[in-house]
Amino acid sequence: MNANMQEEQKKEAIKRLKQLTSKFNLNPKILEDYKNGIVYCSANDKLHDVTTNNCFYKKVKKFEEEYNAVVYYCFLNRFYYMFTGMTFFTLLFVSNDKEEWETERVEENYIFSYVYNLTYKDCSEFGNVIIGSTKDGVLVRFQ
Repeated sequence: MNANMQEEQKKEAIKRLKQLTSKFNLNPKILEDYKNGIVYCSANDKLHDVTTNNCFYKKVKKFEEEYNAVVYYCFLNRFYYMFTGMTFFTLLFVSNDKEEWETERVEENYIFSYVYNLTYKDCSEFGNVIIGSTKDGVLVRFQ
């Protein structure tokens, strides 16, 4: 990945985290720690440093390398559909295509992401997800 582009992507990630912090009243620690290289994952309405979980950290790094993207936040969720539980690892990221940046940002409560379907791996995909926040300022995924 081009170092200049990666730096621009990180600046854009900071811009997006500022926007999310303002819109959803997020814990300011999320943005401040991101500036120091920490990416958070929300799971069970709590924040977790992605680098402390080798499995998820590897998924983040693999995604960044494969798509020349910069990940700035993650979600780990379990949803039920037709009595089947599925686990998802959702990545918020900045792509390497500046022309797409505006459409990747939060709009209403929708945000563009990549969703790893950990239950049915072939069903992993890019798309919009619905987000919100907890009373403790943790960004969460609703759908």
